Amino acid sequence: MERHKLFNRTQLLDEDIDVYATDLKNISLSCEFGTLRDNIVKDIFSWNLNNKNQYIKEKILNKNPTSIDKAIEIAKACELSRHQAKQLLQPETTSSSQVHRFKCPAQGKECSKCKKLNHFAKMCKTKICIC
Repeated sequence: MERHKLFNRTQLLDEDIDVYATDLKNISLSCEFGTLRDNIVKDIFSWNLNNKNQYIKEKILNKNPTSIDKAIEIAKACELSRHQAKQLLQPETTSSSQVHRFKCPAQGKECSKCKKLNHFAKMCKTKICIC
């Protein structure tokens, strides 16, 4: 039963590579594979990565790692480089003050108290002196 569970265990869509690999290793402990355990887990690990990790699958198959730990290392390096590339491609975010300037309802409006722009009388900092 555990072998069936192991061979059918696939990486969930948002599952971390470490969590997936640890689960495979834990399931394989009761399968009595002997010295073949590491190679079998390594193969299942790479075959059953989810579809969003197709690039990682290919990288592992091309590098032909000698152990499950090497395969995990390759997968994590690929994941990290993909994450860094995604961050480089994202446009820079603007500061909250820049966003506020465009959304402020007083933008371009004249204060009825001091006649200056970009604020309402309620928020006016000009003091009126009655002498």
